[in-house]
Formats: sequence, structure tokens, C-alpha cells
Amino acid sequence: ESNFNEGDVLTDEWATSAFGYGQAIKSNISGVEDFARLALDQTEQIVGYNNEFVREKGVTYTDPSFFEMFDFKLLEGDKSSMLVNPTSVVISQKVASKIFKGESALGKVLSFGTKSNVQKYEVTGVIEDLPKNSHVQFDYFISINSLPDWKKNFWYIHETYTYVLLNKNITPQSIEKAFPNVAEQYKTEDALKSKTWGVSLVPLKNIHCC
Repeated sequence: ESNFNEGDVLTDEWATSAFGYGQAIKSNISGVEDFARLALDQTEQIVGYNNEFVREKGVTYTDPSFFEMFDFKLLEGDKSSMLVNPTSVVISQKVASKIFKGESALGKVLSFGTKSNVQKYEVTGVIEDLPKNSHVQFDYFISINSLPDWKKNFWYIHETYTYVLLNKNITPQSIEKAFPNVAEQYKTEDALKSKTWGVSLVPLKNIHCC
């Protein structure tokens, strides 16, 4: 989670973080083994297949590491490689059944449309439908490598969930303590520049829906 302070006063606190936090933490703070993000800024898109289109609200962009860090059950695909290619997407079992009606989804191509453009992605994996009490509630996981480099490393769009995998000898508190100094080299724009940028690491078992 993101937090901002002016002196000793907490002025802003968000469950989300910026696109660039994960890589910066891994690169600058020891004890972080990996990270993964779920983008929240383009969750509603028009999804098409064989000239049939539907508006979907469960679209996210994520890192190839996401399905290796988490144990969501994979029905089709290879966890180690299925989101490496920028033009790849992993879908839920529910979506696979709805769109492909019993056929294998692997290798099929879906189109995704936003207000600004339309992109095509190959289905490289299918996962079991996510538990209803999970705070992760998406049906389409597009490779984050499809996004431009500037956005993947940008510090002024706080529209992602960021997960970090820590070495067992490192405490979350040590990461939180180190982060404000790391942030100083990245908060280069005028917005929020006068504030101290911080993070709070929430144990995954404490995050759930309903």
C-alpha cells in the first residue's frame, strides 16, 4: 500500500501503488526475491473473437512472475513462459468455456479494445476460476510486457496492486524503512514532490474479499 506524509502527518493512504514501485524495490533494496503487479487502469475493455464482441470488466496486465508467485491452479499452459511474450494473455476457465465452447483455448487469438486502440493477444494459458473470497478477481491476464517501457516504470500512475516476495531472513519493516530513500530518486515531477513517499507491506493472508 502507498502512503504519503507531510512531516509527521499522514495525508494520503492508498491500497494501490505506482507501476514503477516493484522494479525499484527489487533493484534497490536487498532481500526482495521477486515482484509482480496487477494493473487496474484498463480493467474494462471490449473483447472480441470471431467477430463476436463483449464488454468485459475483469481485464488486467500482469508480470510473467505472477503465476509462479501465486498458486492459482493452471489448466492449460506453462507457468514459466506463458506471459513472457508481449502478445500473450491468460484467461479464466469461465471465459474459456464461454468463448471457445469446449475447444482448447491455447493458440486462439482475442482482440482487446480500449478508447485509444485495439490489440490482439494469443491465449497461452487457462486458469481455474478464482476463489470468490480472493481480492484478485480478473478473467483476463494480459502480459505486462505489452505495455510501453515508460509506463511499466512510471511513478505517477498509482493504479496497480504490487506484490513482493521477500527472502525469509528479511522483515517487511526493513523494506518499509528503506523505501522513502529509494523514492527520492524517482519522484521527479512536481506532483506530491513535497511529501515523503512510503509503503506499507500487508501480508497476503490479510487481504481478501467478502
